[in-house]
Amino acid sequence: MYKHIDNLLTILYKKNPIHKKKIELTFSKKDKDFFVEFENFLDLFSLYLEENGLNMDYAIDSYLLLCKNMFASQIYFLKTGKYPADNLDNIIKFVYTSKETMMAYIIGLALSEFLWDTHYEMYSFFDKWLKKESNNIKQYLEVAPGHGLFLRKAIYYLKNKSFFKIIDISPISIEITKSIISFSYPELPENSINYHCANILEIDITNKYDFITAGEILEHLCNPKKMLYILKNLLADNGKIYLSTCANCPAIDHIYKFNCISEIKDMIENEGLKILDELILPVEKMDMKEIINKKITINYCAILGRHFNDKKN
Repeated sequence: MYKHIDNLLTILYKKNPIHKKKIELTFSKKDKDFFVEFENFLDLFSLYLEENGLNMDYAIDSYLLLCKNMFASQIYFLKTGKYPADNLDNIIKFVYTSKETMMAYIIGLALSEFLWDTHYEMYSFFDKWLKKESNNIKQYLEVAPGHGLFLRKAIYYLKNKSFFKIIDISPISIEITKSIISFSYPELPENSINYHCANILEIDITNKYDFITAGEILEHLCNPKKMLYILKNLLADNGKIYLSTCANCPAIDHIYKFNCISEIKDMIENEGLKILDELILPVEKMDMKEIINKKITINYCAILGRHFNDKKN
C-alpha cells in the first residue's frame, strides 16, 4: 500500500536491523494521515535524490550516520558531562561549509522527521499552528531551514500571499534548501523567497515578521539569549514564533547545553517572550525525574509571542 515506505524500511532493516523494533513500535501508534504524508514525502524525496545523482541507499546511509554520530556524542556526554562540540568556528569549518558533511547531515535529518516520534510530533505542532495563523502571515522568516520540510509546509499554506525570507549561516545549507524548494515548487517565482547567507546574530534586519520559524537553533549557539532577543525584535506586534530546541541533547554541532526544560522556559520568558503553547517530548517513556537524573534527551517546541507589556522594546 505504501511502496516508498516499505522500500525504505526494507533497506534500513537490512543495513541495520537494530532499528526495526523501535520504528515498528512508533509506527504502530500512527494513523493513516501520518503514512499518507510520509509516503507523499518519500515519493518527492526519491525524485529529488535521483535528480541530484543520489538514491535511497544514500539517504538511509546518511540517516544511519546521523544516528551513529548522535550515539557517539551521547556516550561522550554521559562520560564527561559535556557536549563534544564547544567551538562554533570549528563547526562552521568542518560541518557547515563542507558540502559532503552537510548534504549527508541534512538528508539524514529529513528522514528523522518521520522516523523519530518526537521530531514528527514537533513537525505536526508546527503544521497546526502555521495553518491556524496562515491568514495573518504576510511576512515569513525562517532561520536555518536545513532540509526545507518546514519551509515547504510554509509555502504550501502561504504561497501567493506572503513574502519569505531565509537566513542561514551555512552556504551549503542555503544551496541545498534552494534546490529542494525549487524542485518541490517549480512554479514558485524566484523572487518570492529571499535567501541570505549570514549569521543572524551579526546582521541588521529592519523588517518585522508575522511568523518566524527557528527550529533547533538555540543549542547550536554560544549565546542563545542573544538569538531570543533578536527574534523578539524581529517579531510583529501580533506575530508568532515557532521555536524548538532540546535539553541534554549532544550532537556534532550542538554547543549550548540546557539541563532541563525549565532552563529553556526561563530564558524565553526573561528575554521578553511569552509561551502561548508548548510540547515537552522526552525521547524515552520514563518518569520525568528519572529522565532528568539519567540525562535523557528532551525535545521542546513552543509557539511564542510578545509579552503584552513589551510590544515596543
